[in-house]
Amino acid sequence: MAALIAAIGATSAASKSDVAVPPADANIVILRERSEPLLIKAEVEIDGMYRAKLGNKSYTALRVESGMAFVRIHWPGEDRKGDLLVPVVLEDGKTFYFELTGTVQARGNRVANLKLSHLQDFVPLDPATAPERIAACCRYRAAEMISGSRPSD
Repeated sequence: MAALIAAIGATSAASKSDVAVPPADANIVILRERSEPLLIKAEVEIDGMYRAKLGNKSYTALRVESGMAFVRIHWPGEDRKGDLLVPVVLEDGKTFYFELTGTVQARGNRVANLKLSHLQDFVPLDPATAPERIAACCRYRAAEMISGSRPSD
C-alpha cells in the first residue's frame, strides 16, 4: 500500500490533471477479543459484501476503498433486523481499528417466556495501542472475498 501511495504522490501536477487517479485504499482492522454469544462466529460485511467470520480471540484486516463505508455485523441464527450496521469514514492510506463487543442478557420472568437480548457495539480503538493489544490476544482470521454471497457454514 505504501508503494501505491508513493506512486500516486510521485505523479506530476500536469499528469494529475490529465489522468483520473483512483482513490487510495484504507485499511480496517476488526478485533473480537471476547464478545457474546461466545460460541457463534460473527459475520462481517462491508458495503453489502460478506468479508469474514470472527470468533472470539480473533481479528481480521481488510483493505477497502476510502470514503464512507457501512460495516454490518450479523450473528447467524438471529433475525437480520437485529444486525449492527455502522457507518464509518475511512481516509486514504490510514488504518482504522475497531472492536466488536457484545453481551447476551435474559429477558422475561419465567423459563417459558425467557427470551435472549443481544447487545452489541462496534468501538473505535486507539491506533497507537491497538496493534499491541491485538498481537497479545488474538489470532488472524483471513478476509474472505466472496462478492455478494453468504457463507455456507
